[in-house]
Amino acid sequence: PEGAVVGVVEWSDLAGFNAGPVADILRYVASLSARGPRAVGVVVPRVFAEHAPWSSTTSFSAHLDQGNHRARALAALRDRLATVTPSPTHLLTPAVLSRAPLDAGALSSIDAVVGRPLRELLALPPSVPGQRLERALRDACVAAGVDVTSGTVTAPVVEAQEGASRVVAVHVDGQRVATRALVLAGGRFIGGGLVRDQVAREALLGLPVFVDGVELADRFVGDLTADVVDGAHPLFSAGLLVDEALRPLGRDRRVALENVVAAGAVVGGFDPARDGTALGVATWMGWLAGRTAVELAR
Repeated sequence: PEGAVVGVVEWSDLAGFNAGPVADILRYVASLSARGPRAVGVVVPRVFAEHAPWSSTTSFSAHLDQGNHRARALAALRDRLATVTPSPTHLLTPAVLSRAPLDAGALSSIDAVVGRPLRELLALPPSVPGQRLERALRDACVAAGVDVTSGTVTAPVVEAQEGASRVVAVHVDGQRVATRALVLAGGRFIGGGLVRDQVAREALLGLPVFVDGVELADRFVGDLTADVVDGAHPLFSAGLLVDEALRPLGRDRRVALENVVAAGAVVGGFDPARDGTALGVATWMGWLAGRTAVELAR
């Protein structure tokens, strides 16, 4: 709203986050609009001086979930706001408020303590919002009767059946788990779905990785990135080639495994950080891959 002042909260108990650059970005964005809000940093002094500053948002949020720690932190923020000029009308904080889901009731309670709306900034993984989403998805699966097994997946068992190769089992922390269909959704290089140890490959099944339809293999990655930030970076869209059913293709451009589908960033051809798709493509592919996997498993 007109006249709004956005305060960016910097917790002195959280190492590695500086409100200044975030406020600067908000000021720049606001300058593009005649009615844009103002932005100001809000540095909250140490609340938990008996403990060394936390190195991650996930560990700090875990601490705030204990006892009366969150109440202490919010009270310190409220007290600090009394000294900030101009006085913020809205607040943004690193994603540390709670590992539990923040529904409307929880947010209203937090806002009431602070005296104005307090919302979380986006965060890189591993992030507290990501953990909340993961927990919500897991709970939804369990409620739907899905058996959920967590662990490190290794040693896929591939068999030839009726002239086609299929993954019939994987091992989860050493325990064999039979599979009638398998969805690959491990992300790209940061997520661990793709690896490059001399030759780029998909981590579990060793499937080839492509960039613009050409296998990445051991190509020099410097040839696939630009010298400037806003230049072309084909490497960032590297991933698997898939058919219309999202089944990964091998080097011969044929379906590699009949009962395997892929979804998300492990699939090549898009760059969610640059092309404006954000999580849209991954979400849509996840739905399609799940439906296809059910059909393949029948």
